[in-house]
Amino acid sequence: MVYLNNSVEIENKPIIPEQKLWKAVLAQSLYDSLFGDYKSLQTDYEKKEAKEWIDLNNENFKQVCEYAGFNPQFVFNLLRKGNYVR
Repeated sequence: MVYLNNSVEIENKPIIPEQKLWKAVLAQSLYDSLFGDYKSLQTDYEKKEAKEWIDLNNENFKQVCEYAGFNPQFVFNLLRKGNYVR
């Protein structure tokens, strides 16, 4: 079972510290694209930019997903299914 959080296991394999870090990076980027950060007074442009980052044509998005231990296509499809991305 795969969760987009800092769970202890992915498919019964322990998570290494680096994966936890990249999962946090991915989670923060998803949060920024959906809600923004009220503390930093994120502009609409920055929110749009964060949302555009979530794209299968974006090598950085794919790399972060892979570093976090996720298949980028799986993450993107999950977000699309929830109507979080187009």
